[in-house]
Amino acid sequence: MLTVLIDIGNSSAKLGMADSGFDTVARCDREPSAVVDSVNTLRLEHGGRSTTSDDLRIVVASVADETFDTELAALVAERLGCELHFCQTPTAGFGITNSYDEPQRMGVDRWLALIAAWSSCPEALLVFDAGTALTCDVVATNGQHLGGFIIPGTQLMELALRRDTKRIRYDDSQPASLEAGTTTAACVSSGIWMALVGAISALQQRYPDHRSILTGGEGQALIDLGIAAEWRPHLVLEGLQLTAQEMVTTT
Repeated sequence: MLTVLIDIGNSSAKLGMADSGFDTVARCDREPSAVVDSVNTLRLEHGGRSTTSDDLRIVVASVADETFDTELAALVAERLGCELHFCQTPTAGFGITNSYDEPQRMGVDRWLALIAAWSSCPEALLVFDAGTALTCDVVATNGQHLGGFIIPGTQLMELALRRDTKRIRYDDSQPASLEAGTTTAACVSSGIWMALVGAISALQQRYPDHRSILTGGEGQALIDLGIAAEWRPHLVLEGLQLTAQEMVTTT
């Protein structure tokens, strides 16, 4: 049985094979057809053309809306002949107890990052995911989720400045930096990165006994800017793999 894991974020999708160590990870646009094409590519690379729909399982973490998920499920059924298994955020699992009164309202990507981090490091944790938004979830030494923080990411901050100001206009992109800018573009970029680094640093100071684990598309840039954290680029996929393994043992 081949198990494909799919992390569908706010702006893109990331795919990996279970039990592969994530040595091969694919990325694609957050479009149903692009996701299905990537699944098929992974299937052929790992299972060959002899793989049938009966030998393929697809486990998904999605923060997209229901319309997208429905369209993706229909396209997978049509082109690959199998069903999708969508993960949901539970009240508790894998040693973590969710703090939300309505657990399903927590993004499933946050939950999966939490259980993956806890499974390898069962101690007080700050779990950061730097993507479209920067999220931080706080876990106590007993596995109790204490709550979290959600901060706009780099693209959202930049979009807000461009949309809601009259004179911040530029076309040139900038590298991640904490240095004072000498152009509008550089000033905006440095200010955004300073805000993110400052937020993470403030949370680390607030929870000094918590181990920091970082994932997400902007994570490496934050490490390069001096953030002290364990870098786990495939943390959500790791959580998906744990969930897929549990599906096997309970069926």
